Amino acid sequence: MTAEDMNWNSRLCVSYKPAGGASSIVHPINNMELNEEDTVDIMDSIDAHNLGYSFGNPRYSFSFEVKAVNMKVFRQIYSSFRKRTRFSVGMGVVTGLSDDWYLDSVEITNCMITNVSQTVDNTGGVPTLKYQAVALDVSVSNDGTVLTTNHTGGGSGSLT
Repeated sequence: MTAEDMNWNSRLCVSYKPAGGASSIVHPINNMELNEEDTVDIMDSIDAHNLGYSFGNPRYSFSFEVKAVNMKVFRQIYSSFRKRTRFSVGMGVVTGLSDDWYLDSVEITNCMITNVSQTVDNTGGVPTLKYQAVALDVSVSNDGTVLTTNHTGGGSGSLT
């Protein structure tokens, strides 16, 4: 089997890092979804159509759902929301497991939580927090190469 053959034995982990603090693994995490949006419009004129593209500002948002088992991280993430403080989130392949994911890691930085939904299960289930957040920067890496967004509407680096 080659390095690029996928058998999906990878397990991804998510870490949370408050501004100025230490990184902690978010466990257990039910799911995480990163959305990257690059607004693009087609440029037209009165003389011709489909002349080119006009790019708007990229937007990065994500959502994740956390079980309240790891109380320390659970409270830190919620505090970031209540205090309106920035934080970072990282996703990566768990060390020592198969590297079947298309990237080695994703780092989402300069994040702010925009919405928190709390769920309590009266049957004895673990409480859950669902977060929605926005970010200013996203950086991805694979096999030692890094692709990083910048604040001029593009990115630097490449992926192999």
